[in-house]
Amino acid sequence: MDSAAYILLLGSGLVVLAIAAAAATGRIGAPILLVFLALGMLAGEEGPGGIAFENYELAYLFGGLALAIILFDGGARTSRRIFRLAAKPAGALATVGVALTAGLTGAFAAWLFGFGWVEAGLLGAIVASTDAAAVFSLLGGRGLRVAPRVAATLEAESGLNDPIAVFLVLAFVSVLTGTAPDTWYGWVLSVSWQAAGGAVIGMASGWLILAAQKRLNMARGLYPIFALAGGIAAFGFAQSLSASGFLAVYLAGVVYGNGDRREADAVASALDGFAWLAQIGMFLMLGMLVFPSHLIAVAPGALAIAAFLILVARPLAVFLSLIPFRFLPRERAFVSWTGLRGAVPIFLGVIPVLAGVENANLYFSIAFAVVLVSLLVQGWTIPLAARLTGVIEDRPGSEERRHRAVWRSPRTWAGLAAASAAMVSTVWIARVAEPTGPVTIAPATVDELRAALSADSPGGAELVADFPPDFDQIEDVDTRKRLFLQTLEPLIRAGNAQVLDDRAAIENWMSAELEGRRLTLSEQAHRDLLARRYNTPYSDLEEMLRRADVIPPSLAMAQAVLATGWGTSDAVLQRNALFGRRPDTPETGEERPLQFETLYDSVWDYMRALNSRPEYSALREARESVRSSNVYPRGDAMARYIGPYAQSGEAYVAQVQAVIESNELTRFDQPAESSEESPPSLDSPRL
Repeated sequence: MDSAAYILLLGSGLVVLAIAAAAATGRIGAPILLVFLALGMLAGEEGPGGIAFENYELAYLFGGLALAIILFDGGARTSRRIFRLAAKPAGALATVGVALTAGLTGAFAAWLFGFGWVEAGLLGAIVASTDAAAVFSLLGGRGLRVAPRVAATLEAESGLNDPIAVFLVLAFVSVLTGTAPDTWYGWVLSVSWQAAGGAVIGMASGWLILAAQKRLNMARGLYPIFALAGGIAAFGFAQSLSASGFLAVYLAGVVYGNGDRREADAVASALDGFAWLAQIGMFLMLGMLVFPSHLIAVAPGALAIAAFLILVARPLAVFLSLIPFRFLPRERAFVSWTGLRGAVPIFLGVIPVLAGVENANLYFSIAFAVVLVSLLVQGWTIPLAARLTGVIEDRPGSEERRHRAVWRSPRTWAGLAAASAAMVSTVWIARVAEPTGPVTIAPATVDELRAALSADSPGGAELVADFPPDFDQIEDVDTRKRLFLQTLEPLIRAGNAQVLDDRAAIENWMSAELEGRRLTLSEQAHRDLLARRYNTPYSDLEEMLRRADVIPPSLAMAQAVLATGWGTSDAVLQRNALFGRRPDTPETGEERPLQFETLYDSVWDYMRALNSRPEYSALREARESVRSSNVYPRGDAMARYIGPYAQSGEAYVAQVQAVIESNELTRFDQPAESSEESPPSLDSPRL
């Protein structure tokens, strides 16, 4: 099959499958856009579909086009009466509300992630706006008879707030990339032109489309195509003049939709179809762009951001913005809950990636996770929220049926079931994607430990999870020392193997920069992780490479011997602490544990400390000097720089060197490949 036919088959198949899945899941109240997004994730590189899609330029181009189509259709369906009814409150929500939401969420992100204020503001701006596609779809597709003023406010807000969010995101990105205006009046002119220029171009374009249709005789099917092309032209023209294209296309739709149109019914029906196709394509594409494993990595922080946004930032922004407009508290509560996030935050999350902003992958993944939570939780419960807040227009005899529907309808409980299934599925995807590593064992007795270490493991070296409780009861000293070193060596080898994998990745990124190649989102996510792991700036690959290097096994062994008394201390037997250290806060941001889960965790914590903390910079410089001579670093040479590890300083250095020398531990100081060819003897350790 040629590539063109394959692309057509794949694209049409995904659209058909998306529509069928949406129709099937609609019976339990599933938000249609959530179905599209989930299907895109399943079709992506880490899903069963396995489609590798990382073209962010195309995603940005297509996303902007799709959003323009959706906004034009939404504007065309907004009547003049409804727009007048909701223009002021919607305008307040789209300006003051978005700014408040971005500011509050940014402040929380600064506290949660330790971001600077500009970085935190960028994240807040990305997730601040409600999504037109999500609001139009979920309000229009559920058959809810929401009070006209409330429904009109929500729809108008979702159409008007996108330009504000886009401006805020571009403003923060320009500050981070050094392209921002130098003066305050430069900012004022920029904001004024984007708003005024977009409004003028949009209204003028809507009038021109109407005028042209009145004077041109065309086939019935061409009217909607002509109207949509005119709206997209308004979007492109405004963007080319640095005005707000999103505001322009929305207002063009409003003017066109409220004018004297030819073939109005046919145009409305066709525009609705175009908008649905744009929504399907945009959500499928953005779903394929994300990596579920990245979502797992940022899940704790992303869930915290989503919870704060839904429960704190959005309600506060709504209640404050609507104070002048006499909305009832229950109406404000419904408006707060219906602040749906959809494709727009994900689309805006692409902008930092294209601009090469530090931590760009983190913004993108968090935005995606926030959208998932919003669609899953808010989208599924909109009918319930509408009934509980009483914003549904009553029909005769409907009160009793309403209460029965709230508590007996399966839709009330479907959200919880779907959330559980989504979490389980995501965890499963992440786990099955993990590479197979060495076999880990947890011996209950010394005899089990001895038997395991003497047997060949089919998956590589045996990694002992923890020492058996009776390890300190081994009477023969030489036996205990031999088992201790046999246990420790594979753990150190595994840690160094991980460090070397990190080092290879960093070298690849350095080569990419020299070649002028943009890192993929997956590479950016990995780079961000390693920058945090080795405590370096995201941009400083040279320092990251200096820190990502092996720890001589003899050095680690000697320090473990001194810290545990050859494996007999309570610290190692009860807390798996091999090096006299307590666990650091995990890279996932979870709460600091009281003990290491496994011995390998203790080894990795030790290596991470030597490779990241400033007090060991001299050790890293010496190691780099040795590596430049293409020599594997030896523990006895590196031990002279380990003084900061203990309060005794030079005395501790002497102890470490003595243990290395008396037990000939430098025989372990060789690359893993050569150790496989001629394994070191473990028979006669000496103290």
